[in-house]
Amino acid sequence: MSYSLGNLLSESLKNKGIKQSQFAEIIGVDPSFLSRVLRGDKPIPLASLDKSIYILNLDEDECYSLYLEECFAQRKKGLSLITKYIVHCVEEGKNGHADNALGMILETGGLLSAVFSVGEELFQKGLKQESIQFFHAIVTHENDRRSSLLAMSYYRILLTHYETNSDKSEEAAHKLSEYLDYVPDDEILEAHYKVVSTYRIKHKWEYVLVYGKKLVRLAKEMDRLDYVGDALIKMAIAAREMGNLKLALKYHKMCLEIPIGNYSRWAEGNILITLIAFEQKDKVIELFNFCERNKDLAYEYLEVLISSAVKYNFFDLVERIFVEFSEQIAYLESIKGKHSIYDRHLINFTHAKALYHLKIGNLLWIQEAFLAATMAIRIKLHKQALSSLKLVLGNADKSSSHYNKALNLIDEIDC
Repeated sequence: MSYSLGNLLSESLKNKGIKQSQFAEIIGVDPSFLSRVLRGDKPIPLASLDKSIYILNLDEDECYSLYLEECFAQRKKGLSLITKYIVHCVEEGKNGHADNALGMILETGGLLSAVFSVGEELFQKGLKQESIQFFHAIVTHENDRRSSLLAMSYYRILLTHYETNSDKSEEAAHKLSEYLDYVPDDEILEAHYKVVSTYRIKHKWEYVLVYGKKLVRLAKEMDRLDYVGDALIKMAIAAREMGNLKLALKYHKMCLEIPIGNYSRWAEGNILITLIAFEQKDKVIELFNFCERNKDLAYEYLEVLISSAVKYNFFDLVERIFVEFSEQIAYLESIKGKHSIYDRHLINFTHAKALYHLKIGNLLWIQEAFLAATMAIRIKLHKQALSSLKLVLGNADKSSSHYNKALNLIDEIDC
């Protein structure tokens, strides 16, 4: 290369009359190392390059372009340097340089592993939104449909949206489901679980059963009873929601037999929920008693407990729920925004509170209904949002600001 980054730095040092030993100390490298950088034998650390650009008043675009060209010139040696370069650019907000490097990688071809490495490093550093473009680049350019890079990229996209956007999470789960078999063994069970959980949140019950069965089979093969139990819980819910009591109870009873963790207790509570769903209202009191005996798990059952108590007008029981489980209610409210599963619990609990206050003539119902709706809109649980908004529309004065607010929010959902 006729003109290198080393040449540029050497010339600038001479022009400014700065000694190499002095400059090495300023940018935090050994003088002998700096000599090798200036000769083109060693790449300069990116942090030192940034300091050099600032101190010598150099053009950042030119310096970064020369650095990147040198990385590509030694393709095999420079692959890890290219990865570090892009990560550095993203972390420092130099998105134009990162995009340029990504474009060069894709144009060169055969370097998708480097693209994945960038995305994975950003993902593991918690920069999930920043990592997405690199995973999208892989799913766009990877021609091998059995590639683990392709499967893992879809999985990382799902994980990025999993806690914050149920619509995008569902879209990613649908894509990933085609490639689940190619996810590496150390992540394959969790990948299946996330797909099942996503479909459960979006009420896609047929998919919950299909991929739940796959998860049970794989988990048994890998001797992971925890994943067997998790899958059975989701599958029982799916069967219940599809109106199949016999199948739901079958999965509950299989879960009841799992000898680890809380699975037998969860199954005990979930059996009661299923029976309540099939109009056995006497089981509401049994669920209350179960929650009293298992207060560490009670927050997971509160939404069903209060909604069924309100449904059957067990108003005294509702008041007992507020008193007996005040700590569990506070805990559920404290973890709002941490995960869409817990948010769903809180949304349904809040909607039930709204219905309760409406039934007893307490104006707090309007506040609770809007709270449930806005929480649901935030994580795109449109069915739950519409349920609370329709409660307002069906009971508020049509000339009131509450009625108009509900209409406007429904318009936002439809858009």
